[in-house]
Amino acid sequence: MRVTDRFQQSAHRLRRLSARRPRHQRHHQATLGDRHAIPPCAAVLPSLDPERHHPAGLIESHYETNYGDAVQRFNALSDELATADPSGVAVNRLKRDQTSALNSVLLHELYFASLGGDGRAVPPVMSEAIGRDFGSVDRWRREFVALAEALAGGSGWVLLTWLPRDRRLINQSGADHNHGIAGGIPVLALDMYEHAYHTRRPRD
Repeated sequence: MRVTDRFQQSAHRLRRLSARRPRHQRHHQATLGDRHAIPPCAAVLPSLDPERHHPAGLIESHYETNYGDAVQRFNALSDELATADPSGVAVNRLKRDQTSALNSVLLHELYFASLGGDGRAVPPVMSEAIGRDFGSVDRWRREFVALAEALAGGSGWVLLTWLPRDRRLINQSGADHNHGIAGGIPVLALDMYEHAYHTRRPRD
Protein backbone atom coordinates (compact mmCIF):
# COMPACT_ATOMS: atom_id res chain seq x y z
CA MET A 1 0.00 0.00 0.00
CA ARG A 2 1.34 3.42 -0.93
CA VAL A 3 1.76 6.22 1.58
CA THR A 4 -0.71 8.25 -0.49
CA ASP A 5 -3.24 5.42 -0.24
CA ARG A 6 -2.66 5.26 3.50
CA PHE A 7 -3.28 9.00 3.80
CA GLN A 8 -6.45 8.61 1.71
CA GLN A 9 -7.71 5.93 4.09
CA SER A 10 -6.70 8.05 7.07
CA ALA A 11 -8.51 11.06 5.62
CA HIS A 12 -11.68 9.00 5.17
CA ARG A 13 -11.36 7.69 8.72
CA LEU A 14 -10.67 11.17 10.04
CA ARG A 15 -13.87 12.50 8.44
CA ARG A 16 -15.88 9.78 10.17
CA LEU A 17 -14.14 10.29 13.52
CA SER A 18 -14.53 14.07 13.35
CA ALA A 19 -18.24 13.81 12.64
CA ARG A 20 -19.07 12.63 16.15
CA ARG A 21 -17.79 12.60 19.69
CA PRO A 22 -16.35 9.25 20.81
CA ARG A 23 -18.80 6.99 22.59
CA HIS A 24 -17.02 4.22 24.43
CA GLN A 25 -20.04 1.95 24.37
CA ARG A 26 -19.76 1.81 20.57
CA HIS A 27 -16.19 0.61 20.55
CA HIS A 28 -15.62 -2.95 19.42
CA GLN A 29 -13.74 -4.92 22.06
CA ALA A 30 -11.28 -7.30 20.46
CA THR A 31 -11.04 -10.74 21.97
CA LEU A 32 -7.46 -11.01 23.13
CA GLY A 33 -7.78 -14.78 23.10
CA ASP A 34 -8.12 -14.75 19.29
CA ARG A 35 -5.02 -16.03 17.51
CA HIS A 36 -3.26 -13.71 15.09
CA ALA A 37 -1.99 -15.08 11.78
CA ILE A 38 0.88 -13.76 9.68
CA PRO A 39 -0.19 -13.11 6.07
CA PRO A 40 2.39 -14.02 3.40
CA CYS A 41 4.97 -11.27 3.01
CA ALA A 42 4.36 -10.86 -0.73
CA ALA A 43 0.62 -10.38 -0.16
CA VAL A 44 1.12 -7.48 2.25
CA LEU A 45 4.21 -5.53 1.27
CA PRO A 46 4.23 -3.28 -1.80
CA SER A 47 6.87 -3.47 -4.52
CA LEU A 48 9.58 -1.07 -3.33
CA ASP A 49 12.32 0.57 -5.36
CA PRO A 50 15.59 -0.29 -3.53
CA GLU A 51 17.17 2.93 -4.82
CA ARG A 52 14.55 5.01 -3.01
CA HIS A 53 13.52 2.73 -0.16
CA HIS A 54 15.07 0.16 2.11
CA PRO A 55 16.43 -2.93 0.33
CA ALA A 56 13.72 -5.54 -0.17
CA GLY A 57 15.66 -8.12 1.88
CA LEU A 58 15.66 -5.83 4.91
CA ILE A 59 11.91 -5.23 4.67
CA GLU A 60 11.22 -8.96 4.31
CA SER A 61 13.46 -9.78 7.28
CA HIS A 62 11.76 -7.11 9.36
CA TYR A 63 8.34 -8.46 8.42
CA GLU A 64 9.03 -12.17 8.84
CA THR A 65 11.40 -12.02 11.81
CA ASN A 66 10.47 -9.03 13.98
CA TYR A 67 6.77 -8.74 13.17
CA GLY A 68 6.50 -12.53 12.97
CA ASP A 69 8.10 -12.95 16.37
CA ALA A 70 5.68 -10.43 17.87
CA VAL A 71 2.70 -12.36 16.49
CA GLN A 72 4.05 -15.66 17.81
CA ARG A 73 4.81 -14.11 21.19
CA PHE A 74 1.29 -12.68 21.45
CA ASN A 75 -0.27 -16.04 20.53
CA ALA A 76 1.90 -17.91 23.05
CA LEU A 77 1.06 -15.46 25.85
CA SER A 78 -2.66 -15.65 25.01
CA ASP A 79 -2.50 -19.45 25.18
CA GLU A 80 -0.73 -19.27 28.53
CA LEU A 81 -3.28 -16.81 29.90
CA ALA A 82 -6.15 -19.02 28.75
CA THR A 83 -5.02 -21.75 31.16
CA ALA A 84 -3.58 -19.58 33.93
CA ASP A 85 -5.22 -19.09 37.32
CA PRO A 86 -6.87 -15.63 36.90
CA SER A 87 -6.07 -14.80 40.53
CA GLY A 88 -2.53 -16.15 40.39
CA VAL A 89 0.61 -14.08 40.81
CA ALA A 90 1.73 -14.74 37.20
CA VAL A 91 -1.27 -12.99 35.62
CA ASN A 92 0.13 -9.49 36.13
CA ARG A 93 3.36 -10.32 34.29
CA LEU A 94 1.55 -12.23 31.54
CA LYS A 95 -0.87 -9.36 30.93
CA ARG A 96 1.94 -6.80 30.74
CA ASP A 97 3.84 -8.97 28.28
CA GLN A 98 0.69 -9.64 26.24
CA THR A 99 -0.06 -5.91 25.98
CA SER A 100 3.48 -5.19 24.78
CA ALA A 101 3.31 -7.99 22.20
CA LEU A 102 -0.10 -6.89 20.92
CA ASN A 103 1.02 -3.27 20.58
CA SER A 104 4.08 -4.46 18.66
CA VAL A 105 1.85 -6.46 16.30
CA LEU A 106 -0.54 -3.57 15.68
CA LEU A 107 2.16 -0.92 15.22
CA HIS A 108 4.10 -3.13 12.82
CA GLU A 109 0.94 -3.70 10.77
CA LEU A 110 0.37 0.05 10.52
CA TYR A 111 4.04 0.61 9.66
CA PHE A 112 4.06 -1.92 6.82
CA ALA A 113 0.76 -0.53 5.49
CA SER A 114 2.43 2.89 5.29
CA LEU A 115 5.36 1.85 3.07
CA GLY A 116 5.71 2.82 -0.60
CA GLY A 117 5.15 5.87 -2.76
CA ASP A 118 7.23 9.03 -2.63
CA GLY A 119 6.35 9.70 0.99
CA ARG A 120 5.43 13.32 0.35
CA ALA A 121 2.02 13.48 -1.34
CA VAL A 122 -0.74 14.32 1.17
CA PRO A 123 -4.41 14.22 0.05
CA PRO A 124 -6.35 17.49 0.41
CA VAL A 125 -8.53 16.35 3.34
CA MET A 126 -5.50 15.12 5.29
CA SER A 127 -3.51 18.21 4.35
CA GLU A 128 -6.30 20.41 5.68
CA ALA A 129 -6.43 18.48 8.97
CA ILE A 130 -2.64 18.59 9.39
CA GLY A 131 -2.55 22.29 8.51
CA ARG A 132 -5.28 23.00 11.06
CA ASP A 133 -3.50 21.14 13.88
CA PHE A 134 0.17 21.87 13.05
CA GLY A 135 0.06 25.14 11.13
CA SER A 136 1.23 23.55 7.86
CA VAL A 137 2.17 20.19 6.36
CA ASP A 138 5.80 21.30 6.31
CA ARG A 139 5.80 22.11 10.02
CA TRP A 140 4.17 18.75 10.81
CA ARG A 141 6.73 16.93 8.66
CA ARG A 142 9.70 18.71 10.25
CA GLU A 143 8.45 17.88 13.76
CA PHE A 144 7.76 14.23 12.79
CA VAL A 145 11.27 13.87 11.30
CA ALA A 146 12.86 15.57 14.33
CA LEU A 147 11.20 13.06 16.66
CA ALA A 148 12.50 10.21 14.49
CA GLU A 149 16.03 11.60 14.42
CA ALA A 150 15.99 11.90 18.23
CA LEU A 151 15.35 8.15 18.42
CA ALA A 152 17.92 7.18 15.75
CA GLY A 153 20.47 4.73 17.06
CA GLY A 154 18.12 3.72 19.86
CA SER A 155 14.63 2.29 19.68
CA GLY A 156 11.01 3.32 19.60
CA TRP A 157 8.16 4.56 17.45
CA VAL A 158 7.07 7.89 16.01
CA LEU A 159 3.32 8.18 15.43
CA LEU A 160 0.87 10.62 13.93
CA THR A 161 -2.13 10.09 16.22
CA TRP A 162 -5.75 11.24 16.17
CA LEU A 163 -7.15 12.20 19.59
CA PRO A 164 -10.97 11.75 19.55
CA ARG A 165 -11.28 13.53 22.90
CA ASP A 166 -9.65 16.70 21.58
CA ARG A 167 -10.63 16.15 17.92
CA ARG A 168 -7.13 16.83 16.66
CA LEU A 169 -3.93 15.22 15.36
CA ILE A 170 -0.65 15.17 17.26
CA ASN A 171 2.82 13.71 16.76
CA GLN A 172 4.15 11.48 19.50
CA SER A 173 7.18 9.32 20.13
CA GLY A 174 7.66 6.36 22.41
CA ALA A 175 10.73 4.47 23.57
CA ASP A 176 8.90 1.13 23.39
CA HIS A 177 5.63 -0.50 22.31
CA ASN A 178 3.72 0.65 25.39
CA HIS A 179 4.02 4.43 25.09
CA GLY A 180 0.79 5.05 23.19
CA ILE A 181 -1.68 7.72 24.29
CA ALA A 182 -4.81 6.38 25.96
CA GLY A 183 -7.71 6.80 23.55
CA GLY A 184 -5.43 7.88 20.70
CA ILE A 185 -5.76 6.32 17.23
CA PRO A 186 -2.46 6.00 15.34
CA VAL A 187 -2.75 7.14 11.72
CA LEU A 188 0.88 6.84 10.57
CA ALA A 189 3.69 4.84 12.19
CA LEU A 190 7.46 4.98 11.77
CA ASP A 191 9.50 2.14 13.29
CA MET A 192 12.77 3.52 14.70
CA TYR A 193 14.06 0.27 16.16
CA GLU A 194 17.43 -0.46 14.58
CA HIS A 195 16.15 -3.65 12.94
CA ALA A 196 14.05 -1.45 10.63
CA TYR A 197 17.03 0.26 8.98
CA HIS A 198 20.31 -1.20 10.34
CA THR A 199 21.81 -2.28 6.98
CA ARG A 200 21.87 1.38 5.89
CA ARG A 201 23.93 2.36 8.89
CA PRO A 202 27.75 2.10 8.60
CA ARG A 203 29.50 -0.47 10.73
CA ASP A 204 31.40 0.83 13.74
